[in-house]
Amino acid sequence: LEPILNETYGVIVYQEQIMEIAARMAGFTLGQADLLRRAIGKKKKEILNQQKQLFIAGCQENGYSKELAAEIYDLILKFADYGFNKSHAAAYAMIAYQTAYLKANYTVEFMAALMTVYYSNSDKVALYIADCRRMGIEVLPPDINESETHFTVIGDKRIRFGLTAVKNVGLGAIESIIAARKEKPFGSMSDFCSRVDLRLCNRKVLESLVKCGAFDSLGGHRAQYLAALDDILMQGQVVQRERENGQMSMFSLLDTETREELLLDKLPELEPFSNKERLTLEKELLGLYISGHPLEPYRHFLENMSNLTRCVELSDMGDNKHVRVGGIIAAVRKFYTKKNKQMAFIRLEDLTGSVETVIFPDLFDRQSALIEEDTLVI
Repeated sequence: LEPILNETYGVIVYQEQIMEIAARMAGFTLGQADLLRRAIGKKKKEILNQQKQLFIAGCQENGYSKELAAEIYDLILKFADYGFNKSHAAAYAMIAYQTAYLKANYTVEFMAALMTVYYSNSDKVALYIADCRRMGIEVLPPDINESETHFTVIGDKRIRFGLTAVKNVGLGAIESIIAARKEKPFGSMSDFCSRVDLRLCNRKVLESLVKCGAFDSLGGHRAQYLAALDDILMQGQVVQRERENGQMSMFSLLDTETREELLLDKLPELEPFSNKERLTLEKELLGLYISGHPLEPYRHFLENMSNLTRCVELSDMGDNKHVRVGGIIAAVRKFYTKKNKQMAFIRLEDLTGSVETVIFPDLFDRQSALIEEDTLVI
């Protein structure tokens, strides 16, 4: 084996090495060796057992002991869990090295790029945001004066949400917002509605931006902006219509300072949304919580339970694995079986994502009091 495995320090790494071992030790032809390679790739037990007998018989004919031949074959099978052909392995290694270098040396930019690539997959973005927080990088909600199309690095240790990540906000609306603010930042929602293209930034777009917090930096809070939205939008439409028609209006005759004063938002006196309402709106529009999380008070507890599996890791696990997950019940759907026994489907959510879970009748009978929304469970 030494000449075959010398370049990989005695470890079987490439599929080509399997073929060479089979040819040299068991006397396989290259065609037979390729059949073995394919059988290992497909992990078909019946074929693998058949190939094992052929491999051991071939090794014995070439003077090796049965025990050694079986040991080598088991090593080959162990390799099959992670091996590739040489060209793929080399390419993956290069990309792994390059991305590791970028993450180590340009961490904030790297995380912003990752979230941009996966912006439509809220579970992935939630995982990356959790990683950012662990590394001391702050992920900021969308902002009409600071957000670009994609996730953007702000300063040394902050990433601003990209506007493409907001539901109902299309590329045309985003381009209009960015073009309008190049002249100067928006000072109010009224100023915003007087300058962007309201055919692209329609009511639905504005409502989505308000709900996810994109107007928060202008001074009001989300409940106020939602309540005043229709009036401000109507005022903006009037200003734009007069501008398009070339009409001289009282507004256009005013000096800049007075115009800006008139464009200050007239927001009603309202109580701000509760923490739960605010987070629910963020989840609706961004697919995840951004300014907090209902589980935040329990983060330390969840992260220090070594036997918990995170929701985001479940999709990478094989079938029939026993796992323990902890989180909050985000949704419950109860119903009766044909035998008139109650059971439920629940959506369990942790700090990284969520998973649909079935509660069968026996468990439902024992723990029905816990099977309610907002309950913390393991």
